[in-house]
Amino acid sequence: VYIEARGIVDVMPAMVAFNFMEESIRQLNSEHTLDQFSDFLTDKVYDPLKQRSEGVEPEIVKKLKTTLVNQFKEQPDSRVIIFVTQRNTAQRVSEFLNESGILEQFLNTTTRQKTVGYVLGTNNTGSVQQSPQEQQRVLEQFNSGKLKVIVATSVVEEGLDVTSCNLIIKYNCSSASAIQLVQRRGRARAKNSRSVLLAVHSRVQNDESNAMLSEKFMRQCVKIIEQNGNKMLEKEVHKATVDIQRQRAAEAAELKQQMERNGRNIFTVNCAQCQWTFCKSTDIKKVSSNYMAFHPMVWDNVSVESQKKAPSYRNEDTQPLSILKCHKCQHLVGKAYKMRGVYLPQFAVKNVNFVAQNNDNGTATKAHWSGVQDELFFIGEATQHDFVREIMLNALGNTEANMDKKRILDLDSKQLMKLVESKRFLAMKEKKEQEARMKRAEDEENGVVPTNGSTEFSEDED
Repeated sequence: VYIEARGIVDVMPAMVAFNFMEESIRQLNSEHTLDQFSDFLTDKVYDPLKQRSEGVEPEIVKKLKTTLVNQFKEQPDSRVIIFVTQRNTAQRVSEFLNESGILEQFLNTTTRQKTVGYVLGTNNTGSVQQSPQEQQRVLEQFNSGKLKVIVATSVVEEGLDVTSCNLIIKYNCSSASAIQLVQRRGRARAKNSRSVLLAVHSRVQNDESNAMLSEKFMRQCVKIIEQNGNKMLEKEVHKATVDIQRQRAAEAAELKQQMERNGRNIFTVNCAQCQWTFCKSTDIKKVSSNYMAFHPMVWDNVSVESQKKAPSYRNEDTQPLSILKCHKCQHLVGKAYKMRGVYLPQFAVKNVNFVAQNNDNGTATKAHWSGVQDELFFIGEATQHDFVREIMLNALGNTEANMDKKRILDLDSKQLMKLVESKRFLAMKEKKEQEARMKRAEDEENGVVPTNGSTEFSEDED
């Protein structure tokens, strides 16, 4: 209480500190048995403040009032933002300016009304708090002109909808960096706007000077880059463009060679164990890094079973689901995927072999699909038409057996999505609990006593 009262005297009239001390002593005497401490406050602080309360105002207060009056004399429709460092100061400066009535002469009304408001962060810490609704109401009144001045902490520097203003006053509140200096000045976007610093302590002036020097250096660097860096930038962009063009040309040439070398080769894709045929090589197409079979008859040649262990989820468009087995010998041959809403089979290249149909290559096996594409037959990219065409979209509805397979796939898809939603819920719960722990730790560090108990998470919040 003593330290805060001394801080108030630096930037506010003694009467403000006097009223604060009077209320503090009243609370101390009513809530605690602290006669000795109350006597100390009365003798050392309260009485001297009472004597000074009718004296002259601090120089910074005079400067503030003069600056505001001159601004509104020149531009009656001005908007002013006063930056302060503490939430309590924002409230006190706002109340003091309203009580002084210095801006009422510039209003187009004969009735007395509030001309100054204050804006704080809505994190509900400290003795002075402001709800999001109250913050929004003050900003709307400022933007509409009902309030001429707002006193604010750093929350107004960015992110909030604040209309262009004519004057920024940093009230014993320096800019911590060149970025903060530019952000605060950036709020004064009206024509002929300006930014001023009113300071009590030399430290505040030094910090502001350092921020201004940093900004000057930053602008000089930008100027040098603009003057000399454009040519270098153009060279780098040109070099990158040429490299990309070369890479694309090389990829196109390689693709052309593959088509010329293997484009006419046709193979059947068979079970490696019993040689049961699943499809032709022309039915295999690439979707990103996956090699999928695009032919409705594939479903007639495989069996579908649910996996005992839930597969890992990739994304909304690519879901690995059930396992595929050879229809004849029940050998494991691949997995079923759901891609873009369509069920597609994917064969494990190590569990199948390839039998040539129009050349003398015979039967071949490969360890990777990339080897198949390089040495056996060309595999093109799947198009949107391959996904939406009627025969593939409804391939599992042509027979009763395939409809049973679709029911298994639908069930696996739903179970996977339930698992995903459960993981999302647990992740969100953990995130909220972690935020609550961090908030409690921050409150304890700042000496804030919780009033509403611990923060809990319920499923209704999801």
